[in-house]
Amino acid sequence: MKKILIILFFSLSVFGSDNLSEGECIALPSSKRYIDFDSSVTYPKTYNFTCDFECRGVDNTVSITSLHHVEVSSLDAEARDVVCYGVKVKRVSWGYDFDRVSKFFAYEAGLIEISQWARDEYISLDHENSKYLMDKLVRDLEIILPSYKMASQSGAVGSKEFGVAVSIIESLLEDLPSNTEGLDQLMIQLESVDLSSHNGLNLVLRVLSSSAKWRRI
Repeated sequence: MKKILIILFFSLSVFGSDNLSEGECIALPSSKRYIDFDSSVTYPKTYNFTCDFECRGVDNTVSITSLHHVEVSSLDAEARDVVCYGVKVKRVSWGYDFDRVSKFFAYEAGLIEISQWARDEYISLDHENSKYLMDKLVRDLEIILPSYKMASQSGAVGSKEFGVAVSIIESLLEDLPSNTEGLDQLMIQLESVDLSSHNGLNLVLRVLSSSAKWRRI
Protein backbone atom coordinates (compact mmCIF):
# COMPACT_ATOMS: atom_id res chain seq x y z
CA MET A 1 0.00 0.00 0.00
CA LYS A 2 2.85 2.39 0.85
CA LYS A 3 4.36 1.72 -2.58
CA ILE A 4 1.06 2.51 -4.29
CA LEU A 5 0.65 5.77 -2.39
CA ILE A 6 4.16 6.85 -3.35
CA ILE A 7 3.39 6.16 -7.03
CA LEU A 8 0.12 8.09 -6.78
CA PHE A 9 1.87 11.07 -5.24
CA PHE A 10 4.56 11.03 -7.93
CA SER A 11 2.01 10.76 -10.75
CA LEU A 12 -0.06 13.65 -9.51
CA SER A 13 2.99 15.83 -8.90
CA VAL A 14 4.07 15.26 -12.52
CA PHE A 15 0.60 15.49 -14.04
CA GLY A 16 -1.32 17.86 -11.82
CA SER A 17 -3.79 20.66 -12.40
CA ASP A 18 -1.13 22.81 -14.09
CA ASN A 19 -1.34 20.45 -17.07
CA LEU A 20 -5.11 20.78 -17.49
CA SER A 21 -6.69 22.74 -20.32
CA GLU A 22 -10.09 24.42 -20.20
CA GLY A 23 -12.89 21.93 -19.56
CA GLU A 24 -10.59 19.15 -18.37
CA CYS A 25 -10.52 17.42 -14.99
CA ILE A 26 -8.30 14.96 -13.13
CA ALA A 27 -9.01 12.83 -10.07
CA LEU A 28 -7.18 12.92 -6.77
CA PRO A 29 -7.19 9.16 -6.03
CA SER A 30 -6.38 9.43 -2.32
CA SER A 31 -9.57 11.48 -1.82
CA LYS A 32 -11.88 8.46 -2.34
CA ARG A 33 -14.37 8.10 0.53
CA TYR A 34 -17.05 5.41 0.79
CA ILE A 35 -20.57 6.52 1.62
CA ASP A 36 -21.60 2.92 2.07
CA PHE A 37 -19.56 -0.22 1.56
CA ASP A 38 -21.16 -3.39 0.19
CA SER A 39 -19.56 -6.16 2.26
CA SER A 40 -21.70 -8.97 0.85
CA VAL A 41 -19.92 -11.88 -0.85
CA THR A 42 -22.41 -12.29 -3.70
CA TYR A 43 -22.77 -10.26 -6.90
CA PRO A 44 -23.98 -7.89 -8.16
CA LYS A 45 -22.71 -5.37 -5.62
CA THR A 46 -23.25 -1.63 -5.50
CA TYR A 47 -20.77 0.93 -4.19
CA ASN A 48 -21.36 4.59 -3.47
CA PHE A 49 -18.33 6.78 -2.88
CA THR A 50 -17.04 10.29 -3.46
CA CYS A 51 -13.82 11.53 -5.03
CA ASP A 52 -12.25 14.96 -5.35
CA PHE A 53 -11.29 16.34 -8.75
CA GLU A 54 -9.34 19.31 -10.00
CA CYS A 55 -11.11 20.93 -12.97
CA ARG A 56 -9.89 23.75 -15.17
CA GLY A 57 -12.43 26.44 -15.97
CA VAL A 58 -12.24 29.51 -18.14
CA ASP A 59 -10.19 31.53 -15.65
CA ASN A 60 -9.18 29.22 -12.81
CA THR A 61 -8.87 25.69 -11.44
CA VAL A 62 -11.41 24.48 -8.90
CA SER A 63 -11.81 21.45 -6.64
CA ILE A 64 -15.03 19.45 -7.03
CA THR A 65 -16.28 16.55 -4.93
CA SER A 66 -18.42 14.18 -6.98
CA LEU A 67 -20.50 11.12 -6.12
CA HIS A 68 -19.86 7.80 -7.87
CA HIS A 69 -22.47 5.03 -8.06
CA VAL A 70 -20.88 1.82 -9.35
CA GLU A 71 -22.45 -1.63 -9.76
CA VAL A 72 -20.14 -4.60 -10.33
CA SER A 73 -20.84 -8.22 -11.14
CA SER A 74 -17.45 -9.88 -10.57
CA LEU A 75 -14.29 -9.68 -8.50
CA ASP A 76 -12.34 -8.38 -11.52
CA ALA A 77 -14.89 -5.63 -12.10
CA GLU A 78 -14.68 -4.74 -8.44
CA ALA A 79 -10.93 -4.17 -8.76
CA ARG A 80 -11.17 -2.29 -12.08
CA ASP A 81 -14.24 -0.14 -11.64
CA VAL A 82 -14.54 0.85 -7.98
CA VAL A 83 -12.12 3.74 -8.49
CA CYS A 84 -12.30 7.47 -9.00
CA TYR A 85 -13.13 8.36 -12.60
CA GLY A 86 -9.93 8.58 -14.63
CA VAL A 87 -7.94 6.26 -12.36
CA LYS A 88 -6.59 3.26 -14.27
CA VAL A 89 -5.44 -0.03 -12.80
CA LYS A 90 -3.46 -2.80 -14.48
CA ARG A 91 -3.39 -6.57 -14.18
CA VAL A 92 -0.40 -7.91 -12.27
CA SER A 93 0.59 -11.33 -10.93
CA TRP A 94 -1.24 -10.85 -7.61
CA GLY A 95 -4.36 -9.21 -9.06
CA TYR A 96 -4.59 -5.49 -9.89
CA ASP A 97 -2.33 -2.56 -9.09
CA PHE A 98 -2.43 1.18 -9.73
CA ASP A 99 -1.39 2.19 -13.25
CA ARG A 100 -2.04 5.88 -13.86
CA VAL A 101 -4.45 8.81 -13.58
CA SER A 102 -5.81 10.21 -16.85
CA LYS A 103 -7.36 13.61 -17.39
CA PHE A 104 -10.75 13.77 -19.11
CA PHE A 105 -13.20 16.21 -20.64
CA ALA A 106 -15.70 17.27 -17.99
CA TYR A 107 -18.86 15.84 -19.57
CA GLU A 108 -17.23 12.48 -20.35
CA ALA A 109 -17.49 11.20 -16.78
CA GLY A 110 -21.25 11.60 -16.52
CA LEU A 111 -20.78 12.78 -12.92
CA ILE A 112 -23.55 15.16 -11.89
CA GLU A 113 -21.44 17.64 -9.95
CA ILE A 114 -18.77 17.95 -12.65
CA SER A 115 -21.32 18.28 -15.46
CA GLN A 116 -23.14 21.01 -13.52
CA TRP A 117 -19.87 22.87 -12.98
CA ALA A 118 -19.12 22.66 -16.72
CA ARG A 119 -22.56 24.05 -17.58
CA ASP A 120 -22.08 26.88 -15.10
CA GLU A 121 -18.74 27.64 -16.78
CA TYR A 122 -20.49 27.66 -20.20
CA ILE A 123 -18.19 24.94 -21.47
CA SER A 124 -19.62 23.67 -24.76
CA LEU A 125 -20.16 20.01 -25.55
CA ASP A 126 -18.31 20.78 -28.77
CA HIS A 127 -15.31 22.38 -27.06
CA GLU A 128 -12.02 21.61 -28.81
CA ASN A 129 -11.00 19.44 -25.86
CA SER A 130 -13.91 17.08 -26.56
CA LYS A 131 -12.56 16.25 -30.03
CA TYR A 132 -11.23 12.85 -28.95
CA LEU A 133 -14.73 11.86 -27.83
CA MET A 134 -16.26 12.86 -31.16
CA ASP A 135 -13.50 11.04 -33.03
CA LYS A 136 -14.25 7.87 -31.07
CA LEU A 137 -17.98 8.17 -31.79
CA VAL A 138 -17.32 8.50 -35.52
CA ARG A 139 -15.00 5.46 -35.43
CA ASP A 140 -17.61 3.41 -33.56
CA LEU A 141 -20.29 4.29 -36.14
CA GLU A 142 -17.93 3.48 -39.02
CA ILE A 143 -17.11 0.10 -37.46
CA ILE A 144 -20.72 -0.92 -36.87
CA LEU A 145 -22.10 0.31 -40.22
CA PRO A 146 -20.88 -2.62 -42.41
CA SER A 147 -22.40 -5.24 -40.11
CA TYR A 148 -25.70 -3.36 -40.05
CA LYS A 149 -25.63 -3.16 -43.85
CA MET A 150 -25.04 -6.90 -44.08
CA ALA A 151 -27.93 -7.59 -41.69
CA SER A 152 -30.22 -5.28 -43.67
CA GLN A 153 -29.56 -7.28 -46.86
CA SER A 154 -29.98 -10.72 -45.31
CA GLY A 155 -33.72 -11.00 -45.88
CA ALA A 156 -34.11 -12.36 -42.35
CA VAL A 157 -36.76 -11.26 -39.90
CA GLY A 158 -35.82 -7.82 -38.65
CA SER A 159 -33.64 -6.95 -41.66
CA LYS A 160 -35.80 -3.91 -42.46
CA GLU A 161 -35.05 -2.47 -39.03
CA PHE A 162 -31.33 -2.72 -39.76
CA GLY A 163 -31.97 -0.88 -43.03
CA VAL A 164 -33.53 1.99 -41.09
CA ALA A 165 -30.54 2.01 -38.73
CA VAL A 166 -28.15 2.12 -41.71
CA SER A 167 -29.90 5.23 -43.07
CA ILE A 168 -29.67 6.98 -39.69
CA ILE A 169 -25.99 6.14 -39.23
CA GLU A 170 -25.08 7.20 -42.78
CA SER A 171 -26.82 10.52 -42.17
CA LEU A 172 -24.89 11.01 -38.93
CA LEU A 173 -21.58 10.24 -40.61
CA GLU A 174 -22.33 12.77 -43.34
CA ASP A 175 -22.93 15.48 -40.73
CA LEU A 176 -20.32 14.74 -38.07
CA PRO A 177 -18.23 16.23 -36.68
CA SER A 178 -19.09 19.70 -37.96
CA ASN A 179 -22.89 19.43 -37.67
CA THR A 180 -24.21 17.84 -34.47
CA GLU A 181 -27.87 18.81 -34.84
CA GLY A 182 -29.01 15.34 -35.89
CA LEU A 183 -26.95 13.70 -33.16
CA ASP A 184 -28.34 15.98 -30.47
CA GLN A 185 -31.92 15.33 -31.61
CA LEU A 186 -31.27 11.59 -31.22
CA MET A 187 -29.76 12.14 -27.76
CA ILE A 188 -32.94 13.95 -26.71
CA GLN A 189 -35.02 10.99 -27.93
CA LEU A 190 -32.77 8.67 -25.94
CA GLU A 191 -34.10 10.16 -22.70
CA SER A 192 -37.69 9.05 -23.37
CA VAL A 193 -37.49 5.96 -25.62
CA ASP A 194 -37.88 2.36 -24.44
CA LEU A 195 -34.74 0.71 -25.81
CA SER A 196 -36.02 -2.82 -25.24
CA SER A 197 -38.12 -2.89 -28.42
CA HIS A 198 -36.48 -3.94 -31.69
CA ASN A 199 -36.60 -1.21 -34.31
CA GLY A 200 -34.18 0.74 -36.45
CA LEU A 201 -34.08 3.81 -34.24
CA ASN A 202 -33.29 1.76 -31.13
CA LEU A 203 -30.47 -0.05 -32.92
CA VAL A 204 -28.79 3.34 -33.26
CA LEU A 205 -29.79 4.72 -29.87
CA ARG A 206 -28.24 1.73 -28.09
CA VAL A 207 -24.91 2.58 -29.72
CA LEU A 208 -25.24 6.26 -28.88
CA SER A 209 -26.14 5.51 -25.26
CA SER A 210 -22.57 4.27 -24.85
CA SER A 211 -20.48 5.95 -27.55
CA ALA A 212 -22.05 9.40 -27.19
CA LYS A 213 -22.88 9.31 -23.48
CA TRP A 214 -20.87 12.47 -22.85
CA ARG A 215 -23.65 14.39 -24.63
CA ARG A 216 -26.25 13.17 -22.11
CA ILE A 217 -25.99 16.05 -19.67
